[in-house]
Amino acid sequence: MKQEIIKTKDILKDDASLELYPEEVQIYTEDNFPKTEVDIILPTYNNYQLCNQTIINYLKQERKIDFKIIVVDTGGSLRKSKKIINHDKVFKIIYNDDPSVKPPKYRASNSLALAASIGLHYSHAPYVFISHDDMFAYKENFLTYLFTKLDNNTRIASFTQRHFIPFTGCMLFKREAFEESKYDLRVYDNNPFANHTGIVQSLIKAGFDDAINWMDFGESVIYNEMMNHRGIYVAPSVGFNYDYWLSPLDNFKISRETFFNILKEEDVNITYGHLNSDKNEFDNKYSNILEVSQSFALQRNKRKYWRYCFDDTGELSFAHIGRGTSFRQNKRWLKFIKKFNGSIK
Repeated sequence: MKQEIIKTKDILKDDASLELYPEEVQIYTEDNFPKTEVDIILPTYNNYQLCNQTIINYLKQERKIDFKIIVVDTGGSLRKSKKIINHDKVFKIIYNDDPSVKPPKYRASNSLALAASIGLHYSHAPYVFISHDDMFAYKENFLTYLFTKLDNNTRIASFTQRHFIPFTGCMLFKREAFEESKYDLRVYDNNPFANHTGIVQSLIKAGFDDAINWMDFGESVIYNEMMNHRGIYVAPSVGFNYDYWLSPLDNFKISRETFFNILKEEDVNITYGHLNSDKNEFDNKYSNILEVSQSFALQRNKRKYWRYCFDDTGELSFAHIGRGTSFRQNKRWLKFIKKFNGSIK
């Protein structure tokens, strides 16, 4: 691997971001990243067992689209990074994300944002899929499915959502959508789009302000698309709390009717996939996943943190375990995902 120095001013977009991060980052990277149709950016921090199972899962579950996986390991150890599996579709970027130089606020998300930005710097694919290292595709050809949701106006497709917008941890987007946004992927204490008239202001006035007064990792790309009246596709998803069958749309302070009226008035085209399945059917069909996932709870609030994502036929397509689980619980997840990956022909 070769050593390089990246100046953060060359990969970040606004001056406020430059104040959060070090002026330069020393990285180790492989030579000659091949150009593919899609680049999967996969940040990780010394989490090789989880990361490897996610990699294996993606390699097995997407067989139609030409892609590569760019693993951005922020642990900084060349020796430890050798634990990441070798494959002709897997490329590694290594750097030391020292806690002393991490942004003190939103450390995890802002660290993830820098890792994703570095991955994008080395990516040259026309489409990018941002992933976490604790996800797996249940659906064969999961990227191909998301591609069917893109068109000339819709440049983002995601398997799940944080509130009313896609969750960036499993989001496919056209490179131009990222390049045209003038804000970085980091967390913003104050949502810069809230200063403009349009969809964000309308939702804040309607009472939906807690989640959109600030901007989470990667959401700058999504808000920019909405403000420019471009389309966004979000696959149907459920989970996140005790009643796992609730979707993010069910947790609004405003009614669904009010929300969709605002979208219509502001000419914002967010398409939410329809869930052609009911709770009893899901419980019976996917009891093996429920058995594992319901043993996971966030340490704070003791909420379940699995998100189940579906395709248009009601088939489970993607799952996200989420942060906050203990090592013991991660071992149980590893046992499950290894068995699942081993069952894929």
